Amino acid sequence: MLKNVEKRCIIFTANIETPKNNFIGVDIMSSTYHHSAISVSISALNAEVSGSCLPVDIKYSDGKSTRFLVDCGMFQERQYRQLNAQKFPFDSRNYEYLLITHCHADHYEKAPILFKEGFDGIVYTTATTKKLMYRASLDSYRIMMADSKNKKCKPLYSESDVQAVMKHTVGYKIGETIDIDDRVKVTFLDNGHILGATSFFVQISYLGQERCILFSGDYKGKSIWKEVKKIPEWVRKKNKTVVCESTYGNVDSKDVEIKFKNDILKLIKSGKSVLIFVFAQGRAQEVLYELKEAQNSGQLSKRVSVYLDGNLAQENTHIYQDSDEVDEEKRDFLPDNFHTINKENRESVIQSDEQRIILTTSGMGDHGPAQIYIPALIENENFAFYFTGFVSNDSLAYRILHSKKIKLNEKEYNVNAEVYTTTEFSAHAKADQLLEYLRECGKVDCVLLNHGEKNVQKIFGQRILDEGICEQVESLSEHTAILGEHGIIRVIGSKFYSVRKIKKEKKEGNKRTKKSLRRYQLKVCRH
Repeated sequence: MLKNVEKRCIIFTANIETPKNNFIGVDIMSSTYHHSAISVSISALNAEVSGSCLPVDIKYSDGKSTRFLVDCGMFQERQYRQLNAQKFPFDSRNYEYLLITHCHADHYEKAPILFKEGFDGIVYTTATTKKLMYRASLDSYRIMMADSKNKKCKPLYSESDVQAVMKHTVGYKIGETIDIDDRVKVTFLDNGHILGATSFFVQISYLGQERCILFSGDYKGKSIWKEVKKIPEWVRKKNKTVVCESTYGNVDSKDVEIKFKNDILKLIKSGKSVLIFVFAQGRAQEVLYELKEAQNSGQLSKRVSVYLDGNLAQENTHIYQDSDEVDEEKRDFLPDNFHTINKENRESVIQSDEQRIILTTSGMGDHGPAQIYIPALIENENFAFYFTGFVSNDSLAYRILHSKKIKLNEKEYNVNAEVYTTTEFSAHAKADQLLEYLRECGKVDCVLLNHGEKNVQKIFGQRILDEGICEQVESLSEHTAILGEHGIIRVIGSKFYSVRKIKKEKKEGNKRTKKSLRRYQLKVCRH
């Protein structure tokens, strides 16, 4: 059971006369609570975006129960990273299963800690995510150990904990339905967020009653690698609660500027070389695909060498090339004149006079080979730096984007390279696309929002109500929702963790020391 649950709560009852379109913290019309064979509660440990972990507690009238978690990720926002070192606010031994939606650190990377604290159940995910997770987990463990040594602090988990996760992990194909016990079925629905991503459709059946919950995970309805399958009609016909992400719930797809290809072509035409910062999972492969397409269309010369640096990015690229989830005609996505970089040839690539495009991890420049390229090339006026993903305001990338000078390892550098950034590769659906997804879900009793900033959840929740998708919408973040036969019975505000206030940093990012920079090298959002 969850600990530290506050006693304040909001009770929803049909006896209260309120307007239908209310959202978050206001009484909402709902079915009156009555005796049921099935009782379901869902919580969200994360307050905003990262640190996804949803405990689900199912109780039956015969006294039996089923408990499982959906995702188990690291916190990545600066104010919440301290929570990664805190114990889970529940007894990990009480949970029987862990469902992982996809291989991003904020959704799976605390799984080793879960096992360390006594969890001994089965981990369910897709076969592709299982492959990606193993390599990513070992890479994260290596980074954590290096960071722990530098900061002289105790590691969060051991390599044996990583191995325990993988030993207990079972991978399934998209579209499969499995029985995790004799009363709960789980279907793996298609999801274009990244390769291997899934949305879980959970069916709970007992004594002729049924509760259905659809967990979107991080969602995108399109993918460059495949055609994302629509939600099956049999799922659409079921009355359901949808637990939906809301990362970009305040942005529509029309607001996103598509500029990467034109920027790259302009820079190459001007004679510059380009250093592109990529996340190892998903972003590196998408950028390679875009460069290949530009070559095939005759817009990008095949004489320009394309390099990829970063062991995990290279390993993931091989997985993409061999994956059944990637359409066969798209598996050959490596550009012509493509080369990989390792310790032996890295310096020669840096010093080369040829015009070149280099892709390197990490996406925000805080660790990996990027730490070598940045000081070597940032003062080179013949280079451009291109950031292709989310940049947190405490990252090295942010400092480069917003400063004319940066300090790195006690040395000051002028930012002479041209600097670019784009959000067009985001793997999350925007607000209009999420609304389309919720319509596609069919019969929706209520929507529980998570994985979004608090103000964004409020904005998006009101849009859901205005669109008439359902009559009940609530924020699940740091809350526990009790579900009845036709929707939400009540929502309990829950304080799962103790968050210490962080002192504000000086606005001048260049004032950081080498020691303070190290604090940001452990966790990087791989979105």
